[in-house]
Amino acid sequence: MKRLFTKNQIWRATCAILMAAVVGCGSGSLDTSPVRGTVTLDGAPYTAGGTVVFEPQTAGKMATAEIQADGSYELSTYAANDGAVVGEHKVVVRAPVMATDEATEGMPMKAPVSAIPKKYGSSASSELVFNVEPGKENTFPIEMSSR
Repeated sequence: MKRLFTKNQIWRATCAILMAAVVGCGSGSLDTSPVRGTVTLDGAPYTAGGTVVFEPQTAGKMATAEIQADGSYELSTYAANDGAVVGEHKVVVRAPVMATDEATEGMPMKAPVSAIPKKYGSSASSELVFNVEPGKENTFPIEMSSR
């Protein structure tokens, strides 16, 4: 049986839905400042894709970014690359959504194995916290450890 969508198409659609949900939430815009950086795992750029989410600890909407092939990210809240709401944020890093391929179609699905350690996937367990400052370019390296 032939697949209707490629893994890349599924990934892009998932990101678009996530961005639409983030942009659609909230009741007005708060000031944002540009935020960018690089995601690393054990000191090396994390190049397997995924999503970075900045969750404000006070008022405001979450900011998200797709992790690029070189490990870089640039956050968006209300518009593309506008950054994150000013203030303190818990940071979550989520692995890319995996799709089945034709070889495994019809077989029971196994949980995908993520290179991103589980603790970074939830604001309850992530120890990553950054303070977005107004009127400046905020650069935050997201350094993950598999240990």
